[in-house]
Amino acid sequence: MSPFGPALPVPAAPAAPVSPFAPVAPVSPFGPAGPAGPVAPAAPAVALAVVPFFPSTPEGPVAPAGPRSDVGIGQRLFALGP
Repeated sequence: MSPFGPALPVPAAPAAPVSPFAPVAPVSPFGPAGPAGPVAPAAPAVALAVVPFFPSTPEGPVAPAGPRSDVGIGQRLFALGP
């Protein structure tokens, strides 16, 4: 027993009334919606590596050197003939 006397009973909180007309969340025909709009599709679990076609250098991208890389398109068309 407490030196201040018996403990007073604590009244139980009244239960909140449940309405039979409780609001129901609308269901969209376009899928689930989040709090700020449509739910974005999940990102793929494996990220694909992007390999550049041209190698990169500190000066910038470099085209691969071919056997006739110094020949322009005009010279190539002229070499084909009429």
